[in-house]
Amino acid sequence: MSIFENLSDEQLIKYLKYVHSKIDFIDGYYNSLDVFYTDLQDIRGGKEKQIILSPLGKSSLDRLDIEYLYELLLNNNLESLNEGNLDRPQLKTQTVEFVTEERQWIQYTRQEDVETYTDLDKNYLYELRSQDEIEPWDWEIIDKDVRDSDIDDWWFEV
Repeated sequence: MSIFENLSDEQLIKYLKYVHSKIDFIDGYYNSLDVFYTDLQDIRGGKEKQIILSPLGKSSLDRLDIEYLYELLLNNNLESLNEGNLDRPQLKTQTVEFVTEERQWIQYTRQEDVETYTDLDKNYLYELRSQDEIEPWDWEIIDKDVRDSDIDDWWFEV
């Protein structure tokens, strides 16, 4: 829940009018949430950060506060605020996928009961494999150990 939800419509309209009068939000620099978020999280702060945070008596905002404020500024222009109209965003849940392309080096241990009249040793098993007498790829995997991995690429999908 955002701190802005606790403000009355009257308080929020007054605050938004102040911010709109100081920052050209809609046609200006903040045409994407990532830029707005980055500026408000920047510890050095800037003029815009001070304009936004000073009236709130805060030195920083949480992620949901920033998103709420961004949507307020985006969906409530100065004209609609002057008319007393306020469009508040609603909290929602959105499924996000994080996709990675990875290479993994995995050690598998496979097991099979092999019928035999003798004690099997590694050299003989290699020979049986090379002659296609046994097919260890089809055996049951009883252990799997990821030894190493590299991430080739990653992205979000919504």
